[in-house]
Amino acid sequence: MSNAGIFTDNAPGTVDIVTLTGDSGGAVPPDGAGNLDILGGNGINVVGTPGSNLLTASNLRDVARYVVAPTAGQAEYTSIQTAINQAVSDGASSSAPALVWIWAGIYTEDLTLAPFVYLGSGADGQSVTIIGNATFTTASNGDLFSASDIVFQTPGGGGAALTLAGTHTSEVSLANLQIAATTGTGLVINNANMEAYIFSCHFHASSGFKAIGVTDSDIVHFFNAHTESVNTASTFAGTGATTFFSSFLTDSFVLSGTCTVGLNGCDMVSLGTQSGITIGAGCFGIINNFLILSAAATGYWATGAGTISYSAVSPSLGTALLVNATLTTVPQTLQTGNMSFDGGANTLDTDGQLWIGDTGSNPVTATLTAGTNISITNGAGSITIDANSTSQIANYTAVNNAATPYTVLSADYYIGCDVTGGVISVLLPDSPSTGRVFVVKDVVGDSSTSNISVTSVSGVVTIDGATTYTMNLDYQSIQLIWNGATYEVF
Repeated sequence: MSNAGIFTDNAPGTVDIVTLTGDSGGAVPPDGAGNLDILGGNGINVVGTPGSNLLTASNLRDVARYVVAPTAGQAEYTSIQTAINQAVSDGASSSAPALVWIWAGIYTEDLTLAPFVYLGSGADGQSVTIIGNATFTTASNGDLFSASDIVFQTPGGGGAALTLAGTHTSEVSLANLQIAATTGTGLVINNANMEAYIFSCHFHASSGFKAIGVTDSDIVHFFNAHTESVNTASTFAGTGATTFFSSFLTDSFVLSGTCTVGLNGCDMVSLGTQSGITIGAGCFGIINNFLILSAAATGYWATGAGTISYSAVSPSLGTALLVNATLTTVPQTLQTGNMSFDGGANTLDTDGQLWIGDTGSNPVTATLTAGTNISITNGAGSITIDANSTSQIANYTAVNNAATPYTVLSADYYIGCDVTGGVISVLLPDSPSTGRVFVVKDVVGDSSTSNISVTSVSGVVTIDGATTYTMNLDYQSIQLIWNGATYEVF
């Protein structure tokens, strides 16, 4: 800001100035010395020329460079398109986006919208109305566009009030718009690589015309939207995903191609002859916390050959909670009820049942199977697993002199030795699993006469420090455990 100039009320030959009044704030009198200072603000410079009566203001365009008004003299532009073209010519880009600021009024013109040239209005109540066909077409990947606080309305010749098109990866943000289809279609989206985020917008279609038509998209999110259409459904096609959040839909939807449409926390009123949602083969609908206030004459809120997944769908009037039998339904059971992964065909209804994963398929119900020496008790909401020590079964291997030397097998545990026919040699494995236990027993009480020799297969592994352990007491038994390097008798 700068001290731009001085008015004085006591210079010879001049007219006295009593007060100076601005656009607001009231009249300002001179100070005690008779001076009035004029200061610039918000980037505006006011420069006075000494010896003259000239005050020059500069940088006014930097405050709001592209301003449009419906009447000549109110702003630099009377045409929105002219302002857009100038912004493009001035080099609007991702690093230097431009804002076209529109005064309240009615503008009848078709618009070719441009990347990084945004439209906005400071007018209350969306009192900026554009009657024509406005089209935004991407020019390259990464293009951005936004518009807010404007009414877009179709002209008498039809077409779309606002079209978002192109083939490039791009992002569009629309906020607080009214889009009216007095003919044709209100909003058209036709770009398989576009993400559109639409906030608090109102879509209205006169009888026989369409509120929304999505030909193709990547992702479209509507937040707090309100659609109004009497007898022509909004349409969704292509391969993209469109989701409505917390919206009120006085409309019907028709899905085709392989698109997905989600409705979360929405209310729908179907006033026409169609069902609320008509979903084509290959399409998918995801409906959650959804209230149907009325249904079409068919009595169905959803019909078609596609797939619909829904939970917490409630009717308010008539018999709206009906789905055409040709529609494949996959209801999502609320967690407050019995859980199912296949529409209710399989549920957890038996004590001890669990969901078990099944590769490539939905989980299946099953119970635990008890292994050796394990018992399982299934109760209401509980599973008890116990080790059954009283019924433990150990492998018993009988060995006599005819089998000597006997090489212990991996399944062996208890080796009962009958030395009636003579001495017996038992060969333990050289390196079993750490912690493995074996028991060797004189079962006839004659090992003082016919000894039992316990050694290893290689003959080099030690048992309590010796390569051979001799059993020479009648009815003697020993327990051996492998510690990872040697055997220990315990």
